[in-house]
Amino acid sequence: DLDEYPDGLRIPGLRILRFDGGLFYVNADALGDRIRSVKVQADEALNGLILNMEGVNFIDAEGADMIKKVAKAGLDSKIDLHLTRVKAAVMDILRRDGVIDLVGPDHIHDNVIAAVAMHLKRYPSEDEQFQDIKDLLEKKRTAGSEND
Repeated sequence: DLDEYPDGLRIPGLRILRFDGGLFYVNADALGDRIRSVKVQADEALNGLILNMEGVNFIDAEGADMIKKVAKAGLDSKIDLHLTRVKAAVMDILRRDGVIDLVGPDHIHDNVIAAVAMHLKRYPSEDEQFQDIKDLLEKKRTAGSEND
């Protein structure tokens, strides 16, 4: 959250959100509202959204449907959706409800670093600052996969 961490890294066209708690019929719309607000408040055109699901322990059909709606809207707007840190039980629901097929299995990542690295590979920047970041992320990603 850049409001909470104003010195946080800003990658053009990319936003990272974390949703904590169960994602079900009572609060599924809150996720959609938050994503819409991020898109509206973006300083530049978005081309990537990373949804960190680390804090989501439970999801029902309504929650899966909201992620599916976000993914479809992203496809229509040319915004890549990446899901990270998805727990096995949540992944089962998303797979069963067709969300993974829509998002694409290559857009499901073990961690945020891997999702950012994929985004930067797909949307390269000429800014040297981002080349340094890409190199750092690649090192961390490689080091992380060596430890798995």
